[in-house]
Amino acid sequence: MYRPISAIYGGQPEYTSESHITPLNNQNVHLDVFETDHDVIVEGFVPGETRKEFIAYSVNHKTLQVSLPAEQYTQSTPNGNSQMINVRVRLPSLINEDSSQLYYEDGRIKFKLPKRYPKYKLYLVALLNIFK
Repeated sequence: MYRPISAIYGGQPEYTSESHITPLNNQNVHLDVFETDHDVIVEGFVPGETRKEFIAYSVNHKTLQVSLPAEQYTQSTPNGNSQMINVRVRLPSLINEDSSQLYYEDGRIKFKLPKRYPKYKLYLVALLNIFK
């Protein structure tokens, strides 16, 4: 059921300088996508100080989703929840999720994502190699 926000709060919620948190969006992190014969490469620069172990990512079909801690970009929340920046990147090819790699050094982030080929294409390549 759809209910407008004004119906939920009995009017528009009030924001003050103490309660306002800067919205997080993809503008904080810019990622470029490159494609080679065997891999999709995603590179970018992460502003602020982030450690590699705090960077989470997942690959699903043709989408890369990256989550980064965002404490340095926003004010802290009153309840102590941590803020995350979530970036989604549409990939040009299907990816082998199990073989993906993340490299991070001095604010530069790089994902090496091996392409996944459909089974019929693998059989075709094998047949062509047999008859060479």
